[in-house]
Amino acid sequence: MIKTESAIPIIAVSYYSLKKGIADVYMRKNMDTKLDDEGNTIYTADEIYFQVLQNVTKEYIEANFDEFWEEETGVELTEIEKLEQILADLTEIMLGV
Repeated sequence: MIKTESAIPIIAVSYYSLKKGIADVYMRKNMDTKLDDEGNTIYTADEIYFQVLQNVTKEYIEANFDEFWEEETGVELTEIEKLEQILADLTEIMLGV
């Protein structure tokens, strides 16, 4: 995991299809802003990079963000984060979203 900075707003998942059925994936978490010495807004985030087969879609990665993040970083979710994910999943099932 690295700390990335950008002059433009950062998105959570960037997905780039490559040849031979592979895709580059950049995931970002803990996004924030700060001002540089000249007063310009700098966007920051923790970033990970990995490759997947293209049958793993960007939408699937976004829907399972925490699981991909945990798998790629080796950082396990806290008990509260796990409960929040379960609650969100149950709410989605109950509302049929």
